[in-house]
Amino acid sequence: MRFGKEEPAFLRTLDALMKFGEIGITYEMNDRIFYEGFTPEPGKYLNINKEEIEKARIILNDVLKAASGIETDREHPEIKALLYAVKQYQFIVESREILSYVSNSYKEALRVARTEKHQARSRLLQAVTEVNRLEELTLWLRNQFTGIWLSENQSYSLIRGLELYQ
Repeated sequence: MRFGKEEPAFLRTLDALMKFGEIGITYEMNDRIFYEGFTPEPGKYLNINKEEIEKARIILNDVLKAASGIETDREHPEIKALLYAVKQYQFIVESREILSYVSNSYKEALRVARTEKHQARSRLLQAVTEVNRLEELTLWLRNQFTGIWLSENQSYSLIRGLELYQ
């Protein structure tokens, strides 16, 4: 019971989110993942466990389905915070999927660059489109973080929190 009425979607969303703690790509849901860069340093390899991504995608779909039932007709900080957390985990999953796709597209473009320039260019443009999606989600998270932060905390320490979205 929340705000004088039943709110099973809120609780179902929380329950579904907790399943992210069972898989490694979320670092058991601790905040370490948000402080580490999600792209490797130049010259280093990007390791993506496809099985983990598949498990995370299944969990994310359950979370998004549960979250779609949350009533957002009223402004409540805990609803905003929960939906922000959902988007953070969506970012974790989708960023891994996108980075894998971009990496594969780049490899394919390099492979065919000399003989099929048009195909190589097309692969690179597709990769850029996916990177743009990732940037849009990052900006959305940054803006939501700012709004939630300012409603709960002092503005002077906001800058430190925004460093996560650089």
